[in-house]
Amino acid sequence: MKRPSREPVTTPDQLLTRVADLVGPASERQLWLMFLDADDIQSPILMPTAIPARPSSRDAAPFSTFLSEVVKATECHSIAVTLERPGPSVVSDDDVAWFRLLETAGCLARVRLRGPLLSSSDGVRLVEQHEIS
Repeated sequence: MKRPSREPVTTPDQLLTRVADLVGPASERQLWLMFLDADDIQSPILMPTAIPARPSSRDAAPFSTFLSEVVKATECHSIAVTLERPGPSVVSDDDVAWFRLLETAGCLARVRLRGPLLSSSDGVRLVEQHEIS
């Protein structure tokens, strides 16, 4: 894995480029969290976490608590989220469930989430809001 750049990540295109450089095409199923400070500089902490194919409907509250604790520990101002999973870049029903859970947990934790991004076998891409709704 490459060392994070100290250049700010202010636009969706810059976020896409950064995640593509750091995460790349999918090799397994996991969720990546990338922490950004008030100046949109990436923290050296990049957190991958193995996840099931589909979250439980009860996962939003515990995940929001986790996000709140991570924000306190890292002193970040936003978190970029990337769902990595092998397969085509088309957003699946399971992906939508994850993106909705992340959106809910971010709102509950009052954390600004950036992205979301999808890392598939085809590479990394931004996910549009209409694909999640």
